[in-house]
Amino acid sequence: MPTFSKFITSQRGAQQILDSDGYIYSRKKSGDTALTSTWRCAKYNPPTKCKCHIYLALADNSLTLGTQPHNHSADGSVPARQEVLLSLKRIFLTVNTEERERERLVNSLWGVNGSYAPIRAGPRSCPLKEEGIELE
Repeated sequence: MPTFSKFITSQRGAQQILDSDGYIYSRKKSGDTALTSTWRCAKYNPPTKCKCHIYLALADNSLTLGTQPHNHSADGSVPARQEVLLSLKRIFLTVNTEERERERLVNSLWGVNGSYAPIRAGPRSCPLKEEGIELE
């Protein structure tokens, strides 16, 4: 009988359970009670169509296996792959944020449509100084 191992996150950010045997389960919205939550095998969809379910006792995080067994072997490399994908996603979001910040700065200087926006003298003399960038 599998035991609770840990919660992991899917590529789309959904919470999943990784059991001690290496199987991954996704939360099934229907079938929850005040004492247990229902989770089904992450390979529920075609082509595998695994019908295995587990029930997580909310009081002590113990797992109870449903009536249907798995029709596939466990994939132990999935959590490692998910960690790599999440790391790449974090890096991508960081780079994207820096690019958006640069784009916002350029747009404030040149205008949103790419046309030149003249810099006027006065209290708001330079958008670069507003951004904390000093000119020599």
